[in-house]
Amino acid sequence: MLQDITNFFREMPVTHYLAGGLCSTKEPTLAFFIGHEQIEALAAGVRGGIGYETSVQRASDAPPLANGQSSLANGKASRTLSRKLTARYRLRKNVKHLFVVDADKKDRFFDVNTLERLRQKSIAAALEEMHENPQQIFGSWPEENPFRWAILNREIGFGGETSPRLDEPLLIFGMADELCASFESWSQTQGASITAILPLPIAVLAWCNNTLATKDRDSLIVVATEQGAVSAAFKRRSLIYISQEETASDAFSVLEREIDDLGLERPVRYLWALTEAEERRSIPEDLVIIDEENIQRISGQSLALQEGHGKRVKHDRPLAHLLNWLTQQ
Repeated sequence: MLQDITNFFREMPVTHYLAGGLCSTKEPTLAFFIGHEQIEALAAGVRGGIGYETSVQRASDAPPLANGQSSLANGKASRTLSRKLTARYRLRKNVKHLFVVDADKKDRFFDVNTLERLRQKSIAAALEEMHENPQQIFGSWPEENPFRWAILNREIGFGGETSPRLDEPLLIFGMADELCASFESWSQTQGASITAILPLPIAVLAWCNNTLATKDRDSLIVVATEQGAVSAAFKRRSLIYISQEETASDAFSVLEREIDDLGLERPVRYLWALTEAEERRSIPEDLVIIDEENIQRISGQSLALQEGHGKRVKHDRPLAHLLNWLTQQ
């Protein structure tokens, strides 16, 4: 019996995290952005963000980096990082973790598909087949690289069950099992439960579909990170296309070629870039850039969050808004 329970927790798909695990409670949340060199954290209570840490990777017991490696921090602290942050921001000790990971391209997979094309009768059957025999679903798959899988509805809604029609577009995404396990193991040492482990581009697209005017206009959205660019097309609020490219320019070029085939009408073009240095030449002139300058107009609010020194600081980088939004889903 114990072994069966252990196997269940090891193999459960990412969607189980998105629904809040076995039960949904009101513990405070530590939301981590995990990059290859940088780790940031937002501490949130029931009503949203309270504190923000910009360099968590320097902590003595920091989370693993996005490549699965430990950070450069050494030594063992008298208190865990989670306990330090909950004490610093006066949150309850019992805490949940949420990870948003800018994973290597080889460690993530995105697709828009239907149960009909996958030749599956239900989401549960599709997830089981992906776990046991992904070659049957995707045609080819490296057997030595097991993934965790999730399927979300076309509006990228978190936390709810979906019963789609067989011909309804669905978002399929996965992350390398080994990478997910590294965060699970770290959270266990912190005495915390996990709310979600999400690839950064999927988290951003969910935020965009919730926050931007996608219900009124067709949209082309590119998410540019240090690991490449992800291009997505929304027909009103429905995600109908997703792909991975090398650069933002490549992503927009691909989307422009797909407009007619996707049946999009005068789509609005958006760019969400992780860094300000993102190359912006050869991309549409009518582009709406989601950045610190216009995030307040887009999201309708500005974030003032306490930092470790005790003062409240304005945090209007899109990443901070993304983490804050996720903690409230």
